[in-house]
Amino acid sequence: MDLVGVVGTTRLTGPAWGWSGRACGRGRIIQPHPAGGGAGLHLLSFSEPVTPGLQAVDGAFFATRRETAQRLGFDREAFDGFHLYDLDFSFRAARSGLRVGVSHDILLCHDSLGEYGPAWRPYAERFCAKFQLDWVEQSGTPLPPPVMFTDAQEAASACLRLDAVCRSLG
Repeated sequence: MDLVGVVGTTRLTGPAWGWSGRACGRGRIIQPHPAGGGAGLHLLSFSEPVTPGLQAVDGAFFATRRETAQRLGFDREAFDGFHLYDLDFSFRAARSGLRVGVSHDILLCHDSLGEYGPAWRPYAERFCAKFQLDWVEQSGTPLPPPVMFTDAQEAASACLRLDAVCRSLG
């Protein structure tokens, strides 16, 4: 793998990796409950330690070799703030022929649900213009809701138990 993340999509259709829906979402991540209290475990795929063939990954976590980061660089003119730098970087990596995937060996607790408000929208419009993507709202079946737990530790423990079951099945 040339670029690996924890969640992403096999088909990028807009300015958010989840917009292409559940059929294309891959990976897993723990996030806070939207209403406060508790933690949600988003389970989007299970496979071998890495799921290859992604077009983009979320910036909550991704890793690549230094040479790859230096060669691709970040588009600091179009994405000079917090939003869309991650999709831009990973989508360009995939489009340039690099192998992009998600690791199932990394379980991340990300203390954010993401924000798709007024500060995000100009970056989303720039992203769509840059890659000639039509600006449409979510195009696929929404991502499945998270499995809810009392806290992130309980969610992580459940995920580890599920991993053990999957490994025992071969």
